[in-house]
Amino acid sequence: AEYLRNEERTKRARGFVALGRNFIHAGEWQNAVEPLERCLTEYATNPVSYEARLLVAQAKVELGQLDAAVELLESNLADFQLDPTSTVWQDSLFELGEITFNRGDELLLRASLGEIDQQTVPDTNNSVEDQLRRSHDRLMVAVKRLREAYSRYPDDPRYFASRYLLARSYRMAAKMPELIAKSNANLVESAKRDLLQQRRNLLEQALAEYRALHIKISDRSE
Repeated sequence: AEYLRNEERTKRARGFVALGRNFIHAGEWQNAVEPLERCLTEYATNPVSYEARLLVAQAKVELGQLDAAVELLESNLADFQLDPTSTVWQDSLFELGEITFNRGDELLLRASLGEIDQQTVPDTNNSVEDQLRRSHDRLMVAVKRLREAYSRYPDDPRYFASRYLLARSYRMAAKMPELIAKSNANLVESAKRDLLQQRRNLLEQALAEYRALHIKISDRSE
């Protein structure tokens, strides 16, 4: 804080990031958000803003603000000025895959318990079935991001965790057609068969990923 008061303006962006990082290391998530967001507001075009965006996304995850974190990370990945070879771009991709999985998993759990997440879609017509379908969609986005992460960076230490989460994403997504088929008594038989076939396909994809991961781990152990 003393550095930020006395340093010339052109160097304050990195000071905001350093302050935010220190708060994150101390587990003070809310305190970390303020300097990092100031960096994004006051130094939007500074290259250090990419790191600030990544760090504030990590803080927001800890605060339970998953949608805000996803938006920040997607901004990093969508900016053509940030190169995929950079550590910040790689970290943003791995973080995004994990966060998107967690959001889909959370929606699925709430829907399974009959709870509606009005923060996701504040609509009076929102239903458990709608939320199940949104959970499935989130998990499929997680599949895409996680596959991109481990395919791009096969030597990254996060490879195995990302591939495991991808397999789990398929397995969790398979619950959507199963729960809809069980809960909707008005479904015609053809629609129910389609849902159960969708479930079977997702489980087969999950199994294929688990098997591929098992082979990778066995190869590494040998």
